[in-house]
Amino acid sequence: MLNARVRKIVSNSAPQDSIVFIVEVNADQELSHVWDIPDLSARKAALREVSSRIKAPVIDTLNAYEPLGLKVVNTMNGSMQLIAKGPAAAWKQAIGEHSDLFDGRQVDLVPNEASFAAI
Repeated sequence: MLNARVRKIVSNSAPQDSIVFIVEVNADQELSHVWDIPDLSARKAALREVSSRIKAPVIDTLNAYEPLGLKVVNTMNGSMQLIAKGPAAAWKQAIGEHSDLFDGRQVDLVPNEASFAAI
């Protein structure tokens, strides 16, 4: 389920308003073996491989809305996050058509706001 702040941002924005979200892909199970790799270089390489593989379908889903203005602006290689921006109308359509993806179990959308950052 989308967090209340994300729902409010999307629903209260004008269709053309640009919204930036940090997209967090949940992959704890897939990453569990990575943390057990003792060699730092090998662990980093495994993390890059897992993150690229796990994020690929999410990136593909978001890229399908590029004609509507939604764009992945930073894939944040080696992490389970990426940054995407687009008009509220594109986000609303993407979230509506892929509610199973943006349910909080697979993918979390986090507002790109200081109040959500771990400071």
